[in-house]
Amino acid sequence: MYSISDKIAMSKINPKGIHKNMSYTVAELTSILGVNEKTISRWMDNGLKTVAGCEKPFLFYGSDLQAFVKSKDEKRKATLKRNEFYCFGCKRPRRAKRGSKKVVGDKEKAVCAVCSGKMSRTIKPSQKYYQKSLFEM
Repeated sequence: MYSISDKIAMSKINPKGIHKNMSYTVAELTSILGVNEKTISRWMDNGLKTVAGCEKPFLFYGSDLQAFVKSKDEKRKATLKRNEFYCFGCKRPRRAKRGSKKVVGDKEKAVCAVCSGKMSRTIKPSQKYYQKSLFEM
């Protein structure tokens, strides 16, 4: 199972509390972003830049931190094609099993053709009319 800090690290980080022109220590980042110190050290291993010449306590420029978090979130985004859903088991866009699609509110839900896991996609307001006309035929 995941710990609370792992769940926070997996969720999208909101960099709004970070100011471009300031520098931050690890302790300040843990309180502002709500992440664990280990998460920050993993980020450093994955390319988060520290202020040049600083050794413990590590300092981070706000602009570098904002750019790192933004690029991290961009990598996780999955663009879905017309007939694809996001599979929660495979963690990637997949096609649905034939006949498994259901519309629930503003979401379409289905079963993955690869792993038989749950899948979902949000119906955009502009597509609701199009979707409704397809299901009524």
